[in-house]
Amino acid sequence: MLKLLTSFLLLIQTMTEPLKPPEIWATPIPDFDSRHSWDYHLPATEYGAGHRGIDLLVSPGQQLRAPFDAVVSFSGKVVDRNLITLLSLTGYKASFEVVCTDLTEGDWVSEGQVFGQACKGDPGYHEHCQNCVHFSVRSPYGYLNPLLFVGKLKPSQLVS
Repeated sequence: MLKLLTSFLLLIQTMTEPLKPPEIWATPIPDFDSRHSWDYHLPATEYGAGHRGIDLLVSPGQQLRAPFDAVVSFSGKVVDRNLITLLSLTGYKASFEVVCTDLTEGDWVSEGQVFGQACKGDPGYHEHCQNCVHFSVRSPYGYLNPLLFVGKLKPSQLVS
C-alpha cells in the first residue's frame, strides 16, 4: 500500500507544473525607481479587497514598453477603461490599465517595444490615483508582486 501511495504521489508531482522562479524583466517606463508606488497588497482571500499590483506614475500619453517578449493575450475595454495583457513565453501575464493601444489579441511584442500609452478611462471612471498606470502580474497560481519581476524585491527566505 505504501508503494502504491508513493507511486501515486510521484505521478501527481510530475503531472503538476511547478511555479517557475521569477524572471527579471525590463521596466515598462523610464526612471522606474522613482516613478512607481510601492503599494502591492495581496488580499487575504481570492476575492477580498486588496491592490494586486503597483501603480506607475506617468504623464498623460506616456509610452509604455514591453518588459519581456510576449504575445498580447487581451487588449480591450473592461467596463470603463482600456486594458492590455501580455503573456510571457514562460506563462506569466502582465496587465496594464488604463492603456490605449492599437495592438490586438495574438500580436507579438518584443522586449522594449512600445505597446501602448497611458490614457484616460471613460467619463465617470474613478481613478484610484492620478496620472498612473496599474501594473499587475499573474501566474497560474494567482497574483504576484510586480516588483519581484523587475529586480526591486528580493524573494523571502526561511532561515533556521
